[in-house]
Amino acid sequence: MTTTSLDYYGIEELLTDEERAARDRARRFVQEEVLSEIVPCHRAGKFPEHLTPRIGALGFYAPYLKEHGCAGVSYTAYGLIMQELERVDSGLRSLASVQGALAIQAIDSFGSPEQQARWLPGLVSGERVGCFALTEHGHGSDPGGMETRARRDGDHYVLNGSKCWIGNASIADVKVVWAKDDDGRVGGFVVEKDAPGFRAQDIEGKFSLRMSRTSECWFENCRIPSEASNCRLPISPTKICLDGAGNYQSTIAGAASHASHGSRRGASGANFAGETQQCMGGAPMRPQGTRHPRRCGNHGSLLGHPAFDES
Repeated sequence: MTTTSLDYYGIEELLTDEERAARDRARRFVQEEVLSEIVPCHRAGKFPEHLTPRIGALGFYAPYLKEHGCAGVSYTAYGLIMQELERVDSGLRSLASVQGALAIQAIDSFGSPEQQARWLPGLVSGERVGCFALTEHGHGSDPGGMETRARRDGDHYVLNGSKCWIGNASIADVKVVWAKDDDGRVGGFVVEKDAPGFRAQDIEGKFSLRMSRTSECWFENCRIPSEASNCRLPISPTKICLDGAGNYQSTIAGAASHASHGSRRGASGANFAGETQQCMGGAPMRPQGTRHPRRCGNHGSLLGHPAFDES
């Protein structure tokens, strides 16, 4: 799983010692504790649940935060950690980024002090599981078309609707659920695991993201206290870009390894590379336009700066 030769964009020279250390820690974790799990878990369509608290112990959930036991590293370091997790399996990265940058981030930024004290320590440590329920059957992750509704009823909200492709919804101790209120405004609602009117079912038989536990879930007159509405939608473009880089590096490394080991059905390594390129829709095996990941790294260094506001 060597990556030096895959640094086509010259990112390494841009990193600080702290960022390299964070990346290398994630890389060792993947190599020593995760790789042997991937094939059997992928075939079984199951996630290795013991890795959930292990990721927390390593400080990989929302590591850019500086409170609640988080590591306090840079945004770029966070992106590099996600890149390493994505390199081995998208389901592993999905667990870490959904629990961290979505569930933990939303509660940390916009939850009440009581919600933060109740949920964040367990989520950061991985002893508790969170999910982020945005995507719907008919509209994907477009909040504009969202059909799930939150109707105010005294000191409660009543949720009705459904969500689909929600990571860990069936086992999550706490869910950040997105719905439109009576005025059509989108808001986030903190819903506990055993809230009456909530049910979920895992999606089986997937061809992709097999190791990730993804679910459909339904809210049928799900009644929650009004103080549970305290969130807004966080976005992390740096992480998304570096997630893709991890996936890309893994694909190229696998193709290069296959090609270097001689023939496939009698074809030479060069022919195999050509076949791979053809399968990729004619995309060149050697990356072009090398500026974008560097911009991503530079963007990561700006996040959190007083002059930079993502919202």
